[in-house]
Amino acid sequence: MQLPLVIPRDGQSMETVLSYLTEVRTNIGNLGSGDASKVLSEYQQWASASAETLGFAFDSDTIETLVLTRRSWLLMETHRIFGEADNGPSIHKTFRAEQTDRLRVFDDLITKYRSIEARWSKSPDKFVVPDTNFFLHHDVIFEHADWETIAGRRTGGKVRVIVPIAVVRELDRQKINGKNIKVGKDKQDLKARARVTLRSMRDMFQNRDRSYGLSPVVEIELLLDPLSHRPLPSVDSEIIERCLAAKRISGKDVALLTRDLGMKLTATAEGLTVLDQV
Repeated sequence: MQLPLVIPRDGQSMETVLSYLTEVRTNIGNLGSGDASKVLSEYQQWASASAETLGFAFDSDTIETLVLTRRSWLLMETHRIFGEADNGPSIHKTFRAEQTDRLRVFDDLITKYRSIEARWSKSPDKFVVPDTNFFLHHDVIFEHADWETIAGRRTGGKVRVIVPIAVVRELDRQKINGKNIKVGKDKQDLKARARVTLRSMRDMFQNRDRSYGLSPVVEIELLLDPLSHRPLPSVDSEIIERCLAAKRISGKDVALLTRDLGMKLTATAEGLTVLDQV
């Protein structure tokens, strides 16, 4: 699953977010008829109203990405008193360019959100995100772990293990630069554990858009980021941030699995459920 770059605020249901996006998308799609003065006036009203509406679901930076772009500010700051013959065509062209871009952005985001809603939001699974140390230091390799016990699965429920791409990158680093220590019940070399783990993930995630069944009640899937996503400098902080993003966009109680006290304290302060690594 690839998360979109745009993530809603915490506490907003996907149904509500999609309702806001659909409303502002429909409204800008209906603009554009009439002379330049009318088009400009209606666009300026749309931009102001849309920024207010989407402000209930997104932060200010996202509002700038979705509505208040550079071209938008040009249109917002253009006065409606002008010579129609001189400025009318320019107003129409600028508006059409902005309208086309906004429709593309909204359509793409709505499609991605609906895909995630269909796959995650209606799922009864219990979501668990293990940190890198779990994959490296657990008694057994992750595919043989007792995930039902780890996640505290309730009767009839399922477990979905989510692996952020930040964890994969850290495993790649550890397979080369890992400490010379032994891990797990079989006292495997840390670098070897990282290599074996990555090899298993490679085989499981050949299709990035599908989950892999570890057992009849446990599935694992990769959490990818768009190319334009900028990871946080700290791997621990990046994993926590991705947990929060998955929680906000899915509406699920996403639990972080870690034994690291610093991660536990930070994740708890951010409102995440934390599971102790056993």
